[in-house]
Amino acid sequence: CDGDEKSPTEVSSFPSPKATNPTDPVKHVDSSVDNFMILGTNLHYRRRRSSSMILASPNPPMLARRRSSMSRTQPCASPIPGPQQSRYLNDFQEVGVLGCGSFGNVYKVISRLDGCFYAVKVVKRAARGSNDKEHMLKEVYALAALCSNSSSSASFHIVRYHQAWMEDNHLYIQTELCTSTLQHEMSRGLMDNKRIVMMLRELLLALELIHKNDMVHLDIKPENIFVKNNQFKLGDFGLANKTSGPMDVEEGDARYMCRELLAGDHSNLTKCDIFSLGATVYEVCLGRSLATSGTEWQSIRNGNISKGSVNDLYDILLLMMHPDPAQRPSATDLLKKRHLLSDEQKELIAEKNKVREANMALAVHEERFKIMMSREKQARERGKLVRSTSFEFR
Repeated sequence: CDGDEKSPTEVSSFPSPKATNPTDPVKHVDSSVDNFMILGTNLHYRRRRSSSMILASPNPPMLARRRSSMSRTQPCASPIPGPQQSRYLNDFQEVGVLGCGSFGNVYKVISRLDGCFYAVKVVKRAARGSNDKEHMLKEVYALAALCSNSSSSASFHIVRYHQAWMEDNHLYIQTELCTSTLQHEMSRGLMDNKRIVMMLRELLLALELIHKNDMVHLDIKPENIFVKNNQFKLGDFGLANKTSGPMDVEEGDARYMCRELLAGDHSNLTKCDIFSLGATVYEVCLGRSLATSGTEWQSIRNGNISKGSVNDLYDILLLMMHPDPAQRPSATDLLKKRHLLSDEQKELIAEKNKVREANMALAVHEERFKIMMSREKQARERGKLVRSTSFEFR
């Protein structure tokens, strides 16, 4: 989640959903009103639409209403809602707080259904009206569309979405549980060059998938990059947007934002993601936080970065953070750079080079053989000509 993360034992200003005292008096619940709505409860059993269809559709995805058996079949005997009226409390056992931010809190939970650990993000701000709700659901739309590409290897580098629902006008998003974030990795000390290159490659694979689905992330930073099983994953799509049609662009963290986005230029948002990822990797190489303003902030956006800190990635980061967005390569083009090739790709290229060298050597031998045969044929022809002339002379 956004903002500074806190220890699971630290008290948050936004109370945990389970902290609500069931004995506190509440207003009478109108039985004609659904207490909460569920969005796409099981992605495995329903066909997803592509991101372009979801984001461009004039009609939002259907919100399935979950009806309480008590409110429908029995009169309200008590104004106090039972546990079954909270999906969060009914389906999950809260373990601790993973992080707290200005937009929401993230909790580590155990599912009562399958016994597995998950992360549940609870958006702090309550939805006020249908337009506000649609705005909040942008993150859900983006995650649902991207996770539908589960067959793609790039999807492993995006935090997996499971389900989402509305409860008391607050949005709940259930995702896979990751063990750490890039911010935590950086706090442990400098990362070695090999791991930084691996991280950049994996996040470029995630960006390539996002951009191919006509979306942009717009909030790439260490806090939103997660780690699980030694793999890096891009998460927190709260500011994600589509690249075509009407845009509702919000500003992220100034440390990682390109100059044109701050100036209100939304003509090439995919290149804004490239800049943000480049700035994030540059911060990892430096081993300290980037400036939020001032001379250093301006210098970076003028294309001036420290060569000694970034080693082999200097040329790549210069391109990713180029002042002119048109000069920044796409994620697909960057993945073709030799430094960012996977070990498998490097081995495949090495094998192809061996085959090409063998073919070239074979072609040389064939050419030499043809020349030799041609010379022998010419010699034989000359010999026949000499014998014929000698016979006629006699």
